[in-house]
Amino acid sequence: LSAEADADQERNALISTGLTGQQLYPLPSFSQTLRDHGASQFVFVPYNFLPSMYNEALSVGATVIPRISLSHGLQTLTELVQRVPGPATYSFYFAEIDTLAHRFGPQSSAVDAEVDTLFTAIERLVYQPLQGRGELR
Repeated sequence: LSAEADADQERNALISTGLTGQQLYPLPSFSQTLRDHGASQFVFVPYNFLPSMYNEALSVGATVIPRISLSHGLQTLTELVQRVPGPATYSFYFAEIDTLAHRFGPQSSAVDAEVDTLFTAIERLVYQPLQGRGELR
């Protein structure tokens, strides 16, 4: 629990400065613009990244979906694509690639392996179930 509390304090460190998300990331957000044009937006974020000022500011107008794991998030994404009527966009933050790129460099074999894992999972959990159903555009 202490590590989670420390991570939450670090993640939301800007709150102590008195700044708001709107000051750092002016509105309207991309999600609001999409909504104003009739499109829904869904943003998938690792559950342990929430709450955060950054995500809240940039996701105004979107539905934020906390994901527990890669497979959980992709399975939920597939279900939403099948269920949501009308135009919609889906953003999926896969923090593992970002973290590995910062630690080992974007050209590292660690990043290559994680990208392969991501695309394999997308193929199996998103593309194959939606293929031929008309949901992919």
